[in-house]
Amino acid sequence: MKFRFACGLAATALLLGATTAQATETWRVTGGTTTLELAPGILEAIGLDVVQARTTAKAKWDMPDGLGFALGESTLLFEIENHQFRQFESGRLTNTGGFGLRSGRRTFALNGFEIQPKAALPQMGLALEGGKGSISLDINHAKVGWNPEKNQLLIGYADLVINAASAKAMGRPELAGQLIGQATIEADAKWSGGDSPKPFRGGPPRGGEEDVPLDVSIVELYGLTSYGHQGSYPNGMNGLSMATTSCNPGNANIPWYQAMDTRHPVIAMQMYRIYQGRFEQIGQSWLKHGFYALNSNQCGTCQNPGTGSLLGVNCSDTYSAGNNASQTWLGGRDEVNPFTGIWDCNNSWFSNYQPDCTRRNSGSGLSSIDHRLQVRDADLGVAGAQYFYEAYYISRDETIDKYNNIASRSINSMNWTGSQWSFVTSSEPLRPGPAITRWGDMNAIATPRDEGDAILAVKTTDLGGGNYRYDYALYVHDIDRQIREFSIPVLDSTAVTNVGFRDIDQDSGNDWTSTKANDKITWSTGTFGQAGANPLKYGTVFNFWFECATPPASTVGEIGLFKSGSLPGLTVDTKGPQTTAPPSALRMVNGRLFSGTVASVVSSDDHYAVLELNPAQETIYDQILIEMEGTSPLQSPGHFELQLEAGIQIGGTNQKVYLYDFVDNRWVLKDTRFGTLGDTTMNVVVTGAEAARYVEPGTGKIKARVGFNLVAADLNIVWRTRIDRLAWLIKP
Repeated sequence: MKFRFACGLAATALLLGATTAQATETWRVTGGTTTLELAPGILEAIGLDVVQARTTAKAKWDMPDGLGFALGESTLLFEIENHQFRQFESGRLTNTGGFGLRSGRRTFALNGFEIQPKAALPQMGLALEGGKGSISLDINHAKVGWNPEKNQLLIGYADLVINAASAKAMGRPELAGQLIGQATIEADAKWSGGDSPKPFRGGPPRGGEEDVPLDVSIVELYGLTSYGHQGSYPNGMNGLSMATTSCNPGNANIPWYQAMDTRHPVIAMQMYRIYQGRFEQIGQSWLKHGFYALNSNQCGTCQNPGTGSLLGVNCSDTYSAGNNASQTWLGGRDEVNPFTGIWDCNNSWFSNYQPDCTRRNSGSGLSSIDHRLQVRDADLGVAGAQYFYEAYYISRDETIDKYNNIASRSINSMNWTGSQWSFVTSSEPLRPGPAITRWGDMNAIATPRDEGDAILAVKTTDLGGGNYRYDYALYVHDIDRQIREFSIPVLDSTAVTNVGFRDIDQDSGNDWTSTKANDKITWSTGTFGQAGANPLKYGTVFNFWFECATPPASTVGEIGLFKSGSLPGLTVDTKGPQTTAPPSALRMVNGRLFSGTVASVVSSDDHYAVLELNPAQETIYDQILIEMEGTSPLQSPGHFELQLEAGIQIGGTNQKVYLYDFVDNRWVLKDTRFGTLGDTTMNVVVTGAEAARYVEPGTGKIKARVGFNLVAADLNIVWRTRIDRLAWLIKP
């Protein structure tokens, strides 16, 4: 009986073609252990049983359902170059002991097996021959590395998959590509030939201990896999997982210590769909805690630090779907601060919620879906929906790029096999960044970003008959303070219908409630410490929507934070029912436009129209005077308000605001005051019958002027002022 696997000969040779001057050592495996963890939940779902198990070694402690097999006399030769794995040469691994796989009345006895290199990294194939025929299994997404301190070859946490030929031989063709567990090989080795081994003196001393920028990036997402199902279809719940590969594109080693050491990255896994024009989150996992970096070569020439406790510069690390589904390494989300990347092991799930960092929980006793990426049957396979899955690496002290550590991939198709869901993922290039950026008319990051990022995506739909639907998806990337409130400007006079909210759970008792008052619609949950509060947390999307008879325009949403802190809240550019009329044109009456355009004054975003004195210009008007035009959404308003945000350069500058009266055809000075050195908002309000005087009949044109005068100024001195925002608020 033979057990063979494929590793990366062609790909690795190409990668290392430019490094032939390096010393190449040949090593041979002399012993070790193979651990096969066959997932009981999956085997039960597909009608397979493990029988006649005869183990000959102790399984790895973190593979609780593992079967351990000692490596016997082996002939496997492989190459090491510059203290890192290069490629396999020849030979095979021989294992002692065995087990059987039973399908119906037929058992495939695997009493001894061999492991033989076959194809290209990171794939490995396993051929098991026994009984009346042979079957073979593939090992996918393996972590292959070399530990120069222990002279040990590591082939870690790879997916164990039934290939098409084996499925046919078993009389179960539907099992082709079916994942059934994971495999890990820890093989001792001795030098066998080639160049003499060089002493290993360790890698660079930097491992996140010093104040150096770190960067974890995600470079690949592999297939989405079912790892368990609870309940009866179509009302059950699934435990899913995915394989991921990360890289270190920075300049320093990244700490990758296992729990209970807090210095390692964690991985959050999410799933989304676009359905009926709305971007919805349908699942999320607990956090996978990283615990060993094999420092492979998928990112370039890996600078191997010589220890799995660090991910070296230009090194890669792959976690298989089985590894990312391992409940031994899945911990609660609330234990990690996404902004700093720091995990607090006190009172963690691993310590059984005790106030220390002693490990007590190992994942035993959990169901097949607990802590994994949980998605309901009812949310899968919906006709007309598009599906995406996402992985997000969070690492402490990561300061170089906060968005290269998250990426998503789409799903081409999915189907219920009678016992579990099967997924066919897209071969498209990996989509960097949060999945929410795939959807909407626009998306924007809320400001200020001092305490992390939240992204708001919006899609507006013309329903016909003068009605519009507004859909918002709000995503928290790394704000630890969380979100408890979200509002969009909507005039009190505007009637809204079909107001809605959606979160990720099925508990209607904690849904956010909506109110419409003070010219805005607001959704909110309870305050911090209040029972039943349901804040929006990192790696999560909530949805908000409504309909009304007002067309969309640029607007600014407001976001309220859940936990206390110095920052009162956030604002974010988006689209909403037209409540303000932005300027559509500007011209200088006196002075000159130093920088900026009309777009610079549309929103309060610190992008300014900077105005400058022109000493050569006559000053029959204000020394600097700018005129702006817009269009009123109403012909006969009862409320006309000019909103101005501006600042001056020199103290003692007088600021004036004029409105154009279309009845008397003249400019009317409505406000005058001394300007301020920082941006200050000025509101000029006209109500009642007078408001209609400032809207041109028929065209709806509105006009305003803003003037600046430096009191007792020497007009030969060139000075400047600036406008950040000018808009009209028009209401019935």
